[in-house]
Amino acid sequence: MTPEIVAFESKTFKALANSKRLNIIDLLREREMCVSSIATLTNLNQCNVSQHLLILRNANLIYVKKIGKNNFYRIANRAIYDALDLIADTQRNNNKNENK
Repeated sequence: MTPEIVAFESKTFKALANSKRLNIIDLLREREMCVSSIATLTNLNQCNVSQHLLILRNANLIYVKKIGKNNFYRIANRAIYDALDLIADTQRNNNKNENK
């Protein structure tokens, strides 16, 4: 792996290494959303949501689109869901094997 790829992966995994940010990523799976909607659905205050969104933006995981006074967020590359689904499937398989 090149140093650039390692740096990219490290930044991505750091951004994803938080359950609240994973929850936000999951919410954005279906549609783009504004901060207030994300805050309501995650039971976080808007300031906290904005901080998490900034980390996700800095990792190039989400895009922002300004409409009037609102910022709407969406996933930058839907392939992230393939990776997250693979991790979830791996965990489900591990749990199945442990219960045998």
